[in-house]
Amino acid sequence: MKKRLGYYWIGFYLLQGDRLVLGPFQGTPACVYLKFGEGVCWACIQARKTLLIPDVRQFPGHVECDPQSQSEIAVPVFDQWGGIRAVLDMDDDHPGSFDETDRARLEELEKKIRILWERRQQDAG
Repeated sequence: MKKRLGYYWIGFYLLQGDRLVLGPFQGTPACVYLKFGEGVCWACIQARKTLLIPDVRQFPGHVECDPQSQSEIAVPVFDQWGGIRAVLDMDDDHPGSFDETDRARLEELEKKIRILWERRQQDAG
């Protein structure tokens, strides 16, 4: 997906207790853990909505996992009960790379991921 779409970094941070843990990703090495309350991904969780950040250097508390990253979009991934399970995070090495179309498409993708997780839970239970 990363190569086809041309973005710098794409991956998941999985919510585990009071920290986010790096899950599947494509791109340069990333922060393995994000401490509670730090960065765009935690702000996304606290707001319970997608955050589109055109210039990460202007975002208070931004966690710089890679100095090349200049813009970011973070989408909360919900479970069937409305709890947040993960964050789908995308970074690009240019400012202003993400827009409302990206938000809409990634939120559609989040809904599909939610359905897959629900089916997985049903199959396991």
